[in-house]
Amino acid sequence: MKRILIAGGGTGGHIFPALALADALKATYPAAEIRFVGAVGGMEMTLVPQAGYPIRGVWISGLYRQKTLKNVFRNLLLPLKFLVGHLQSWAILRRFRPDVVIGVGGYASYTTLGVARRMRGMVRVIQEQNAFPGLTNRVHARHAHLVLLGNAAAERHFPPGKSVFTGNVFRPQILTGSAAALQALHQFPQPENPHLLVTGGSLGARTINRALRAALPALQAAGIQVLWQCGKLYIDEYGPLAQEYPNVRIVPFIQHMGDAYAWADLAVGRAGAGTLAELAAVHLPAILIPSPNVADDHQTHNARSLSDKGGALLLADADAEAQLGDTVCSLIRDIPHLHSLRTALAGQPPSDAAQKMVQAISETWSRVTGKPLPHVAATNTEAPAAAKGLPAGSKLFFSGIGGIGMSALARFLHARGYQIAGYDRTATPLTRELEAEGMAITYDLNDTRELANAAALIYTPAVGKDNPALLQAQAQGIPCWKRAQLLGEVSRTYTTLAVAGTHGKTTTSSLLSYLLKESGQQPTAFVGGIMSNYGTNCLVGKGNLLVAEADEFDRSFLHLHPRHLILTSVDADHLDIYGTPEALHQAYNQLAAQVQPGGTLAVHEKCREFIHTPKDVTTLFYGLHSGDIYAEAIRYEGLNTFFTYKSPHHHIPDLCLKRPGDYNLLNALAAITLALAAGVSAEAIRAVLPGYQGVKRRFEVHINTPELVYIDDYAHHPAEISACLGAIRQAFPAHRIIALFQPHLFSRTRDFYKEFAHSLDAADEAILMHIYPARELSIPHVSSDMIYQQMRRARGGIINLQEAAETLLPLVSGPCVVVTLGAGDIDTQVDSIRSALLNRTA
Repeated sequence: MKRILIAGGGTGGHIFPALALADALKATYPAAEIRFVGAVGGMEMTLVPQAGYPIRGVWISGLYRQKTLKNVFRNLLLPLKFLVGHLQSWAILRRFRPDVVIGVGGYASYTTLGVARRMRGMVRVIQEQNAFPGLTNRVHARHAHLVLLGNAAAERHFPPGKSVFTGNVFRPQILTGSAAALQALHQFPQPENPHLLVTGGSLGARTINRALRAALPALQAAGIQVLWQCGKLYIDEYGPLAQEYPNVRIVPFIQHMGDAYAWADLAVGRAGAGTLAELAAVHLPAILIPSPNVADDHQTHNARSLSDKGGALLLADADAEAQLGDTVCSLIRDIPHLHSLRTALAGQPPSDAAQKMVQAISETWSRVTGKPLPHVAATNTEAPAAAKGLPAGSKLFFSGIGGIGMSALARFLHARGYQIAGYDRTATPLTRELEAEGMAITYDLNDTRELANAAALIYTPAVGKDNPALLQAQAQGIPCWKRAQLLGEVSRTYTTLAVAGTHGKTTTSSLLSYLLKESGQQPTAFVGGIMSNYGTNCLVGKGNLLVAEADEFDRSFLHLHPRHLILTSVDADHLDIYGTPEALHQAYNQLAAQVQPGGTLAVHEKCREFIHTPKDVTTLFYGLHSGDIYAEAIRYEGLNTFFTYKSPHHHIPDLCLKRPGDYNLLNALAAITLALAAGVSAEAIRAVLPGYQGVKRRFEVHINTPELVYIDDYAHHPAEISACLGAIRQAFPAHRIIALFQPHLFSRTRDFYKEFAHSLDAADEAILMHIYPARELSIPHVSSDMIYQQMRRARGGIINLQEAAETLLPLVSGPCVVVTLGAGDIDTQVDSIRSALLNRTA
């Protein structure tokens, strides 16, 4: 199956599911060429190229039903359009000769499917999202080989034996939105107030627009911040209202809907199948106003499928103008009610619609053609373009290039022959290394000269939408990629081994990379820290294995479809993104569902109750003393750990890991499991494991004398602090522990200040620094003092960064361990603290 053509469009309800299906097909068959056909002048002619796929247009449209003189003349052209559209579709099909033609509804789908059934060797597939199918899909269903159903109720409208219920697919990008990015773009005046998202579909909805206009005075009085997608047909009518209501931002279309979903506390919209699938996926409570102008009133049936489960409120179209304002004002501040709606949505099973669609298409193609359909496993014997739309050797600009994830990707692409330039706020040892490797970096935010002639701009969620380079790239039509999107594209050309989890993923991914490399596998690796063995966060190997640290922030890891996956933990974190622990669990389950058939899923025992084990994947649970994989003969000696690895198929005795603590042993069990799955022998693991030196800022020992030990660690979550301090106590039981902690993020401090206090009390004395904000703005009344007031062993109030060394020195006496903890800029003080401690000892 080398060539796939997807036809249709007209509205976002057709276009976005088609793009999601295209991404899923590309993930399974990375060598396949995927093209689109749309209607000239349709939204698809803009949205599809932005997603990185080529599209051809045909001259076709539907009947203009509004009775105007202009529409009378328009309708007179329909027979001519019908003829020309068929001729254009014939020319496209004849040149491309696709193996599979997929119609997703819309006028372009009508002509393309009509011509395809008259051509030999083309498997024809229809994808229907709603309970009542559109005209195009009903007409062509009897000639189709397969009908994919988003709603099981539609089956009665299609010929028997052709339909497969898959559920509705949605754009993975909606799971990776950034509320901060949307706030930076629209500059709402009261960002701390409730956020309302209002949409009426991609073209707009007259009733919803009228209802919202009537509700604006009440919403303004309540301080509610409103993002209103009124549709391109209505922007001239409603756009000027933004001048009258400063809390409202009115746009014709929201390009980055994931950002809008992440920002919103409540949504108002129609009940199209695609919209409901997305709302359920992001757990966003909604007031649904079904359109009455659809066949069989299928939007009401769609809405009830969600409201009956407690996941949304239903408001009739006829009542919207009178009741919408009161309903919004009442619900959006009813925190318990919103929480119950989110909980109901989180209880929905994770969607595997994309995988089901790909499987059904593959099986149908194999059945119709009589050809076997092996999984396309990519190799890396050549150096092609790293991703679609990025010509080999072209220039790429990284905004935020000094970040640990961005710099790894930049190093990889530079090694693959791309010209790399970028921006970062300040020069660091890491950016200086990148410059020494040949990358052009500016530290002036407004210096965009290196963006000239760039094939793409790469950015992270930490980059605001008002970033000058990003704005210039968008204005010039330069493709803009999130780092996670590009990593997902790169990974499709490899057999990917991903490591995910709230804690431990950097150590585990670095250890896995080390085991593969030292055993001769020549992997490529992207790690979220500097590997001490290699002095870098990126390995560029010649083999077809790729190790990817899968970051849960911003749901970035959902761009990966790994062959093998480790889940180290799913403790609550990043609740500024997810909202609830249940939503976090949903994202991890979505990632687990994306493991390729035949792969391996290694999951920490503590996650057993949260993770749904996917079919066709070998799932192994690991724990210290229990599970499918565990350790025997455990012995801790100072900073060394000795143990035996046990699994259903392997027994590897006499292993030595030169890292202390139960958590490092658990990381080793997981890394060994995936190394074995990738073909590394038990003998090789035993031989190379003692040489593993860890990761910078992960239990990094800077001083180790009988009387004084100094350790620096990246721990920034209560569970990580507890694990680190526990390992120190285990390795140095006779020493006092003095901990210096810099909290990371206002939101994390707000969510876990009691847990931070409890974990820090495991030290004999603890010092707190002011919060490092990272990507966030300050939150009123949230400070390090919240932790301080809950602690039993806090010392000396809250200190500034530069006071670290002078505050620590008076506390050092007798055998003791000093440990610095945090993910902010506390690492800039490590050298000065080390020097001060050594001078005092001398």
